[in-house]
Amino acid sequence: MSVLFNGAVPEFIIYEDELTLAFLDYEPKVMGHTLIIPKVEVDNYFDVPEEYYLAVYKTARLLGPVILKAFNSTRVNQAVSGYHVPHFHLHLYPSYPHMELTPDHMYEEKDDLNKAFQLITSQLPNTVRKSCSCSQILRATNI
Repeated sequence: MSVLFNGAVPEFIIYEDELTLAFLDYEPKVMGHTLIIPKVEVDNYFDVPEEYYLAVYKTARLLGPVILKAFNSTRVNQAVSGYHVPHFHLHLYPSYPHMELTPDHMYEEKDDLNKAFQLITSQLPNTVRKSCSCSQILRATNI
């Protein structure tokens, strides 16, 4: 069972709905690196129930333009990767021309998580921004 589903709650939750949770990666590759997870614990993407799988990508479509604008980036890249966490998750990160990310690349300014959180959430429409207690929602959905 992954850390999140053992009761650990991400600190910088950007977006949440009934099926997904989006939050800043605590070990970002670049400023604004965001993770989207389904609210069901499944290791392989091809085993994720279709409703949750589609919801992850719907959330990505919602947050992509927000991240693009927040960081004035050229693109917002996606990646499905990770052997470190046995739980399907989608990475979104702003990218720029000539930017190369390698598996070992780490964004050094961890103190910028607060700034990244503010930049992203300030771009979310008020109708989208959801404030919540993630731990309560995780318990309520029995995941």
